[in-house]
Amino acid sequence: MFPRDPPAVPGVPVHGGPSSTRSSARAVIMVALYLGLVIGTIALAGIRETYLERFWWLAPLAALAYVGVLSLTVASFARRRKRTGAHQDAVAAMTQALRAARQLPGDARLAALRELLPRLHDVRIAGDSFSAAERAELLESLAAIDAHAYVEAELARTRRKGRQADALLLLGWLTDERSLPALASALRDLGDRDPDLAYVAAQSLAEYDSELACRYLMEALQIGYISRPLVATLIETSRFAPEVVARARRDPDPDVRSWVAYLLGRSRSAHAGTWLESLAADPEPEVRASAAEALAEFPETAILESLLSDPHWLVRANAAKAIGDADFTTLAPHLTPLLRDRVWWVRQSATLALKRLGASSVPAVLPMLEDDDQFARNKAAEVLIDLGYVSQQIAALGSNRDDGVDASRRLGAVARAGARSTIAGSAGGTGTLTRQRLDVLLAEWETPR
Repeated sequence: MFPRDPPAVPGVPVHGGPSSTRSSARAVIMVALYLGLVIGTIALAGIRETYLERFWWLAPLAALAYVGVLSLTVASFARRRKRTGAHQDAVAAMTQALRAARQLPGDARLAALRELLPRLHDVRIAGDSFSAAERAELLESLAAIDAHAYVEAELARTRRKGRQADALLLLGWLTDERSLPALASALRDLGDRDPDLAYVAAQSLAEYDSELACRYLMEALQIGYISRPLVATLIETSRFAPEVVARARRDPDPDVRSWVAYLLGRSRSAHAGTWLESLAADPEPEVRASAAEALAEFPETAILESLLSDPHWLVRANAAKAIGDADFTTLAPHLTPLLRDRVWWVRQSATLALKRLGASSVPAVLPMLEDDDQFARNKAAEVLIDLGYVSQQIAALGSNRDDGVDASRRLGAVARAGARSTIAGSAGGTGTLTRQRLDVLLAEWETPR
């Protein structure tokens, strides 16, 4: 079923086999020759001219080392190119064989595929070049001849890591639900002694559009067979069942509950908002913070509003970020009190959220220019500058109507909030009348309190 030298799997070293031994021997020879070249060069550089006659053999040794290394390098590239060409030819031949098998009637087609089982790895590579409909037909035919049993037998028999990885990946490609227990068992058994192979088993489980596969992956997340961030990423990218994920929201481990909130936020399930509501009331702040961030995907403004006053700063920061991400403009007045929060991260999250809400947040921010808290005044001025409010008021200075008077007053409030230098720097691109009036105002304004 598998090639003599199994393909490399990311994170899974491949050992053993004649070709692997030959490669190791070539590597040792090349290193030795390189060392000979380096040592010979150093020796020649340190020998006095009068002693060169005694060590005449160093120069040809260095030359031989150079020629040997060059020859081995060229030969290695040539062999690699030859192997690549042979592999491409084998895959092309397999593609033709599979297309020919498709033309045969039912039993004859299954018999032809059964003969190809020993080369199932090449079948997978060739099958990936088929259209979605052709690939589905091929997988259906392979299921009919119990190809999964053939691969499971190889997985149970072999002790070579590369072949085990190849078998696990093939089970993921076949997506035959009869293999789910075998993959789950491999994930459990390999979790402690070989996390790399356990991850390959989890990758294969993520290929299945199955509630049972999702249950096995959630089991891995809860028990911790492999790294939880890795499992959560696989679940997120799979066609997972939100109902299965939601069952773990009462897990005793807060880390698991945090990942459940994260996954529910990406589930697009109509029930996810209700599930997240319970996680937003979790006793652990990390879980509430994860739920707050996930709520950006759902119109649960009342929950986010309550989380803005949470006792833990991480929850407040994540709730503010979620409001900006979700564009909940109605919550802008509830963000402005966070501009005076004692934690910098909360103030910054609220500032960024107000900027993302755009011009609709300006009415809520303006009163903060007169706030008793210096941090709040500074952040309010920063938001107004980034939203273009200050530029609009500078442009209005050139008006002889009431707009000019109002603009002077509004700019004075921004200047006292700590943006005097920013306003002064904006004078260069204005008209003559506007610039003159702005210069007068800059001279009159008091320095920020």
